[in-house]
Amino acid sequence: NIKDDPRRRKPDINKARKLLGFSPKISLEEGLKKTIEWIKSHNEVSADDMEKIKKIFRAYDVRGVYGNDLTGRIAELVGKGFGTFVGEGKNIVIGRDGRLSSQSLRDSLAEGIKSVGCNVIDIGLVTTPMFYFTIAHFKFDGGIMISASHNPKEWNGFKIAKEKGLLLAEGVGLDKVREIILQNSFNNPKILGNEEFKNVVSDYYDF
Repeated sequence: NIKDDPRRRKPDINKARKLLGFSPKISLEEGLKKTIEWIKSHNEVSADDMEKIKKIFRAYDVRGVYGNDLTGRIAELVGKGFGTFVGEGKNIVIGRDGRLSSQSLRDSLAEGIKSVGCNVIDIGLVTTPMFYFTIAHFKFDGGIMISASHNPKEWNGFKIAKEKGLLLAEGVGLDKVREIILQNSFNNPKILGNEEFKNVVSDYYDF
């Protein structure tokens, strides 16, 4: 029935304002302006972001104190940077260790990766060897393992690998990911990436 087609209904402006977090007293034009400003500020890499990125990128991995140097915002930028480095449409694995901050960082990483048009393969709570195995065995395009190895519990970090599970390092791709972030040179895809969970435990032990 064309009359009942929801696409032909008059939009509920007040409901839209509420969803965007704006007061009904704010005009639609002002609300739109605020939305554009928020999107612009969210996509830009701030000076504070840059200082944190410079500090946490090491020779062989990315490490920092969670909530201080390594935040959800920084994790999102790392996801965007690595996704851009790997290329639009590629499949990126995310694994994590048991640190309390790892789940939150996983969520931010996944959002960053998907925002530049890459797909996320979440393998959950795994060991680092299982992470490398997953990339190589299933021929995925790369991945990020959330772990700070031997560092104290306040710390966390990322081990970043390309295809075949080969670890990125300074001079072998990791510096390029850092520069993509610092230069704000992220992919701007027409289609965002998607996400799926893959249980690899049995495959790993059967290998």
